[in-house]
Amino acid sequence: MLLMRIGQVVALLALGLLFWFGLRPEPIPNFIAHSDKWSHLIGFAAVSLALFVALPNWPKGFTVIVMLACGLLVELGQELFLPRRMFDVEDLLVNAAGIGIALLVFGLLSTIIRWFSYKKGSA
Repeated sequence: MLLMRIGQVVALLALGLLFWFGLRPEPIPNFIAHSDKWSHLIGFAAVSLALFVALPNWPKGFTVIVMLACGLLVELGQELFLPRRMFDVEDLLVNAAGIGIALLVFGLLSTIIRWFSYKKGSA
């Protein structure tokens, strides 16, 4: 139970970091081509996966909707409150791709764990 609570705290802190990075007055510097898109993809995949693991009783579809809403809020916040940043539909699409990747990884890991649990129980 304590491990689950620690995981939930870590997942919520990761979500907070996602907002903090997304709503900084200055964007993250581009070190490689399209590094902002890579940041979106990796960030949303990692936070989504953390939430899937930390909140196993939440319906996965609800978590997906929450993460999509977070991405939209970050983009709206950039457009409305940060003069050097702007709303970018491509960022929303990359966020959605990161969430989708996390969903696929979580499903694959869950299947592998169930398979090994089944094999262990039948041995």
